[in-house]
Amino acid sequence: MVIIGAGGLAKELLQVYEEIEIGAELVFFDNVTHGLPKLLYQRYRILTRDDELQAYFATHSSFVVGVGVPRIRKALSEKALKLGGKPATVVGQFNNIGKHVQIGPGATVLSHVDISNGSTIGDYVLIYYKVVITHDCRIGNFVELSPGATLLGGVSIGDYSHIGANATILPRVKVGKNVVVGAGAVVTKDIPDNQTVAGMPARIIKKNE
Repeated sequence: MVIIGAGGLAKELLQVYEEIEIGAELVFFDNVTHGLPKLLYQRYRILTRDDELQAYFATHSSFVVGVGVPRIRKALSEKALKLGGKPATVVGQFNNIGKHVQIGPGATVLSHVDISNGSTIGDYVLIYYKVVITHDCRIGNFVELSPGATLLGGVSIGDYSHIGANATILPRVKVGKNVVVGAGAVVTKDIPDNQTVAGMPARIIKKNE
């Protein structure tokens, strides 16, 4: 298994892997951060070149993206796929996930998350600690849900959107693509694509690129 990245989120994914004791060899890949040690925590090897990653994928093809920010996650996943990797879905311990929940490839679900039946989680979604997703929610691809975010029944979130820490989306609200919801915001109505919103209730404060 390869964790793409060797920074903060990658270290949190390492914690998940050590909790679930996967037993498989684990390495990191980071070709942009300078001054990295050869071993993370004196144990886990860090690959630093594309050719090293490609060679590793020849025998250990599974990977997970250990970097946040939706667009960056997409770029890194595309690189890994091009070099021969196959996306893994990672779900931590201590979660409460209904039996009738769909989770896409490449998704990462950290610990103490609640996801109710009828919800669909897209590809490469990142779900942080203590997120609550109630029934029949639809989460697009490359969405990031920060710690403590709450999505009530029937909410939909478009691709590449980022929901801030402790934000709340009220029932049946539709959040568009490439939307940023500020920390602690309460979203009471639909949000069009490419907007940043904040406040209680949430209001549009700027247009995203």
